[in-house]
Amino acid sequence: DDDDDDEAWMKDAENNPDFVRVKLEDGDLGSDDDVEEFNDMIDSLNMMEMNVPQQKGSTQKGREPRPIVFEDDNDADDIFADLVCERCYSLKHYGKIKSSEAEVSLPEFDLAESVGRVIRSRQFRRAVVLIVVDLADFDGSLPRLAIRSLLQSNDTENLSSATPSDFKLVIAANKSDLIPREATSTRLEKWVRRRIADGGLPRPSSVHIVSSHTNSGVKSLLIDLQKSVGSKGDVWVVGAQNAGKSSLINAMRKGAGLKPSNVTEAPIPGTTLDIVPIRGIVPKGCEMLDTPGVRHEHQLTARLSAEEVRMLLPKRSLKPRTYRIGEGQTIHLGGIGRIDVCSVPGATLYVTIWASDEVRCHLGKTVNADSLLATHLGKDLVPPVIRSEDDVSRIESMPALTPTDVEVNGDEWKSSSVDVCIAGLGWAGIGVRGKSQLKVWAPLGVAITTRAALIPDMAKEFCKPGFDAASRPKVVKKGKKKRKK
Repeated sequence: DDDDDDEAWMKDAENNPDFVRVKLEDGDLGSDDDVEEFNDMIDSLNMMEMNVPQQKGSTQKGREPRPIVFEDDNDADDIFADLVCERCYSLKHYGKIKSSEAEVSLPEFDLAESVGRVIRSRQFRRAVVLIVVDLADFDGSLPRLAIRSLLQSNDTENLSSATPSDFKLVIAANKSDLIPREATSTRLEKWVRRRIADGGLPRPSSVHIVSSHTNSGVKSLLIDLQKSVGSKGDVWVVGAQNAGKSSLINAMRKGAGLKPSNVTEAPIPGTTLDIVPIRGIVPKGCEMLDTPGVRHEHQLTARLSAEEVRMLLPKRSLKPRTYRIGEGQTIHLGGIGRIDVCSVPGATLYVTIWASDEVRCHLGKTVNADSLLATHLGKDLVPPVIRSEDDVSRIESMPALTPTDVEVNGDEWKSSSVDVCIAGLGWAGIGVRGKSQLKVWAPLGVAITTRAALIPDMAKEFCKPGFDAASRPKVVKKGKKKRKK
């Protein structure tokens, strides 16, 4: 039996490249006992290798791909890891800014000057730019201008020709937990690549569908970054404000078995103020650097208070709200968005709203839309929110809703084929066969775009005219309990 085991062991050893093979020459070890002890050690190492469970999809037998942890020699980070300034402490624990006056006086971060110049000056180092995008607000959070500034390209239509050979672009589509399960990772990845190509951006070397909340796809992203950066390079983490950069970095550290970094997470735009080095994730000789969020003036979040920004950020998987709507009808999206139907090829079309469930919707007639907004703004149509006289003056100073004519051309009634997006708010999937004219309202300067539908599915039950019951605040009625007989 021992001879059979030896033959089987030798057969596995010949087919396994990870087995330890050592050829001893006479005199390499002192005595026969040393030789026997050494060979027993090698046998035990090889047997341990054989007993490692095989992971499905692994490229090597008995090996599971996993991130590498690179220890940091700088003990100062561990000593001061729990020390934060008053601003970061307030953001992290209370979700609000310590001083609004001090926040206004902070200098703006110039990405092209601070990051682009450094990338171009490090000619012999590989530059891996990790773009973090919010899947729930893809078009609003895609930093197209930031990518152009990093490449220093004058070609605004097609940036793919300006990509340097030592420049790698990696896309991390974050917050996948907010997207319904009907949209699989493969389907989302194809859709992201198509949107990147439609925007004239460089072809990414890889696209990862991740969630910093559930850690889905984080380890795969981390392994890809460690391979892409090589032995001498830099990973620059770039993204729009509230895209989830800091949360993703902490999720990567957790995936690598490290403690969370000193990067502050908060649902407030502009949490990170300067370039922050992230240690322990990439090999020694390389750097990972978190950059401040790119401020997009075309996003709604740049015009709202901290409380209203939190209302726009979904906290759970998005639920569709589908309306059957005809000419002369309007859907209010809180007090910050509105969709008028001007013409349809048939009697009606279908509009599916994908936004945070704290955004209150209302379906009514277009002729009453202005008076309805004036009556219910900040009360039933939220956000914005009116809680004091200061809020009233702040909302009055906000830019008025401005209409944009949008033409959609769909090919299906039973599912959405075109999305109409309002940057920072969400999107509306349009189900129609033929051409339809819409008028989309948003504050002046907020970007309104169209694209191929991300999620064609509609809600199982359609919403009725009036306020959306699903988003209406629950009223708890107190009453006497019935006595048991």
